[in-house]
Amino acid sequence: MIDYTEPPQFQKTWSCEKLSLDTQPELPQVHFEHIGPSLFCFALVRPVQGDLLLAKQQHGLGAGIFACNSFTLFSNMSIGINPGAPKLFQTTPISGSLECPRAGPHNSPLNAEIFMRVWKRVFDEGKYEEHDWTVKVDIDSVFLARGIRKHVTNYMELHAASPDERVYFNNCKAGLHGALEIISRGGMWFLKVGLDACARTLKNGYNHYGYGESVFFRNCMALLVIKKVDDFGLLTDPDCEPFPARPRPCVSGKVAFHPLRTVEEYAVCLQQAMQ
Repeated sequence: MIDYTEPPQFQKTWSCEKLSLDTQPELPQVHFEHIGPSLFCFALVRPVQGDLLLAKQQHGLGAGIFACNSFTLFSNMSIGINPGAPKLFQTTPISGSLECPRAGPHNSPLNAEIFMRVWKRVFDEGKYEEHDWTVKVDIDSVFLARGIRKHVTNYMELHAASPDERVYFNNCKAGLHGALEIISRGGMWFLKVGLDACARTLKNGYNHYGYGESVFFRNCMALLVIKKVDDFGLLTDPDCEPFPARPRPCVSGKVAFHPLRTVEEYAVCLQQAMQ
């Protein structure tokens, strides 16, 4: 007998074969409880095979943004991420192209304009209003929602703070890295009303695609006087101190690891991070 309600990778015939303690599943099953501060999480996926395979894997496992209280996966078209059972899940489309130029020593995408459109779609959709914190994550990141809840809870308890205050978390000593962006409900309100003002003030870089999304976002936070909270225990990324050669092995104790380009890399990293 096969349980077709399970993710495809676990749809195998039942067996009474005794398993050893060393037996490991091909992909880890993820069971997250929505305890603690509520999270609205979103990501952008390009309509290319690598991104879509990662999105489908995460959806099947209930991992990444799909472990948050509410989530949206954006693209520039409506794309089915699961086969339709028990409920069809599709990407939410934004207008325009997802192509952008690249520059700099790391050939970084100058994608500020793209994410301006994404953030405006987030505000139009309005899901974030029902949750304490909003989290933007890159689709090629292993991301543990329960870990984010611990970090924001620790911050609120230590500083007697609430999600209605305007704060965001800085995850790199050199400045925010866009693989993981965390902003309070209060910060989201200020970002909503001030996003166009940021675009006008930063118009030279914005109009000429001179900014990557990370740089635009942290400059906009400063202009809107949204408080920066340094938390360097959030993200492992080759572009963040201590500059690991790659995010794997994902055993640093942090809650996000970037980049993981393939479903195989993602599965190994997720299992390591959960342990």
